[in-house]
Amino acid sequence: MVLAVITAIVPYATVPFDIRLDRTGRLDGDWRRVATDDPRDHTWVGALLRWLLNRPAVLISSFVVAVAAIMAVLLTLGPPGGRS
Repeated sequence: MVLAVITAIVPYATVPFDIRLDRTGRLDGDWRRVATDDPRDHTWVGALLRWLLNRPAVLISSFVVAVAAIMAVLLTLGPPGGRS
């Protein structure tokens, strides 16, 4: 998951990453919205993912709030290199 986030920073770097995941079968299956016997479903990250996927309004609102908070911090800090 960390590698997927890193490739999302560079434009189009996710394309070869997604192709590789598809070829190795890691993208098979449905979204994990229901707990299964998969060990990943028994972690707090899996539980949080299921909870957010089952509540898209909360997920979208969380993203909007996070982006607004990041932008507010960046605007408060000012431009790179300081103010002239």
